[in-house]
Amino acid sequence: MEKNIEYISFSIHSEDYDLIEKKRLELIESVRESIRKVRRLPPFEGSVRLRNETLDVFFLYLDAFEKDFAQAISHRKKGLDSYEMLEAYLDIETRAEEKLSTAIEKMGKAQEKFAEKNNLRITGSKKNKLELQLEKINELSAYSRYIFLRYFYVSKSFADLISVLHERDSKSLDKKREKVIELSVASIRELKKMKPFEGDAEYRDQTIDIIEYFMNLSRRELKRISTLFDKEGLTQKDADYINQFIIDYNANIEQLVYNWNIAYQDLWRNHVEKVSM
Repeated sequence: MEKNIEYISFSIHSEDYDLIEKKRLELIESVRESIRKVRRLPPFEGSVRLRNETLDVFFLYLDAFEKDFAQAISHRKKGLDSYEMLEAYLDIETRAEEKLSTAIEKMGKAQEKFAEKNNLRITGSKKNKLELQLEKINELSAYSRYIFLRYFYVSKSFADLISVLHERDSKSLDKKREKVIELSVASIRELKKMKPFEGDAEYRDQTIDIIEYFMNLSRRELKRISTLFDKEGLTQKDADYINQFIIDYNANIEQLVYNWNIAYQDLWRNHVEKVSM
């Protein structure tokens, strides 16, 4: 387990993907070697239960590091600049963490059953530093994922809104504008209720900034564009206003999303202890 947590910590704090991959492969080989050693163990007083349950735990570790963590690094290499990429990365990350948590829980229960059956006393049963760190990683994952989903719903809705601009249909535009505003108000309200993670509110606040940007565009600039679509025809001045809106939006959202991604990375790096491998 110690090497597993060390790997997670290392991968969070490092941008050297080749080195992260090297550490992942080394960890996989270490798990495989542990499996080989456990398989060679003789039954304890005729029982192979603990041995088999330990193997189950190691196979969970192996599955997480061979599949999920490999996919996570692949996504980070490609970049997390879009919400689709970040959503996929969070899904993979959550799945991997759940497998590790399940493995730790299974191992603990197997040891307790073995000790009880054989009248043994387990010392040091309290959670150690590494187990507490994994719990913290899981808490941070839940916190950041909840924030991301608030952003995702609004961002997806706003993308749908932008996609109908070419139709020049004020009714369709207004319907989608109202949906963005409704989702934005609800999401901002929920996010403002959230306590910062250990006093760190930067990622939450950057998310609120983006959602407020979508909301304000929907209330002002896109409302004006909707009124332009109600006219018999667009003047050159009207067309210039719409084109400039699109140019400004693309520039602004790129910077906002960049800041948001940096805040996400900093959240993890500031709250997961750096461990050398």
